[in-house]
Amino acid sequence: MEDRNFKDDLKSALFSAFENELNNYVSQRGIQKYFDVNIDKIISENIKRLDNDKRLIYKKVLRKGSEYIKISSIANIIKSEPLLRDKNELIFFGKYLNMNFNKNISYNQILKRISRYIKKNREEYSKKYFIYRIKDEEYAIEPNFIKEEILNRYKKKTKNDMISIAKLLNINISTDDNAENIRRKIISFIVKEKLKNINSSRIK
Repeated sequence: MEDRNFKDDLKSALFSAFENELNNYVSQRGIQKYFDVNIDKIISENIKRLDNDKRLIYKKVLRKGSEYIKISSIANIIKSEPLLRDKNELIFFGKYLNMNFNKNISYNQILKRISRYIKKNREEYSKKYFIYRIKDEEYAIEPNFIKEEILNRYKKKTKNDMISIAKLLNINISTDDNAENIRRKIISFIVKEKLKNINSSRIK
């Protein structure tokens, strides 16, 4: 699949996750524009933050493994990762899944049990993770995690923008005020100023 298709599919998944959230924002177009402009940057930052972290490999295996029903096919996905061809690393992967293994059992026994576990939970993993490609590398992205990251950054940006406008207008605001409260104060201030100007022109 082309990179653009991976991105378009992920954006569709994220927009689905956004549907309920968008109703809570006055400027739905504003947050959608912010989403379009910043999505790739935020995903790349999250991947870099986990660079060399085994969890990136674990998540990719869980997502790609969830596409199969046969235990042998899932096992092949696991073995396709060089890291997980090592027995001790496979045991660590099992611990990540809250599975405990005796070190005396064979690699193939561990592999089969993990493969069965992924098959049993394939519906959950197919929804939780989404494949995203950067150049020749594939990563498993969690749309809900990215969604929260975008929302938090948008809230912070919006609040900072509102604070800047309030300062320009000499409006007193509290540190506890959120962006929407500050926006209301700004609108109220502007309306009052307009009414003052109207009244003063009438008096003249």
